[in-house]
Amino acid sequence: MKGLALELPKSLNDRLNAHHAQTKMSFVLTVMTAVEVAYPRLQEMIDNKLGRHDEPARVSLFVKPTRQRISRDEETERRTIRMSAGGLQVLDGLVEEFAAPSRTFLVIVALDNYLPAGE
Repeated sequence: MKGLALELPKSLNDRLNAHHAQTKMSFVLTVMTAVEVAYPRLQEMIDNKLGRHDEPARVSLFVKPTRQRISRDEETERRTIRMSAGGLQVLDGLVEEFAAPSRTFLVIVALDNYLPAGE
């Protein structure tokens, strides 16, 4: 098991905690479920969050860094989730597949889609 360090927006972290309290589902299982549920629309959700609209399909000819700093509109909270090396490899593959800036960004998009909206 390895640590997946996440910087989650406070409101999303609150929703994650509320979901955990209600369902007793582990945080890692919630993250994996959120990514699996979002997968069919993940490209669209990532593009929308990044403001990538009507861009031509990306073709990668070179290995280049896909990570970029994302400005945050709200305070964040750090959370570390224990995940298997295989799970982290899956996330890294999805980051590459969908040209997401980072694992954290991909997880934030998936959780925001999966967790019930805050009251």
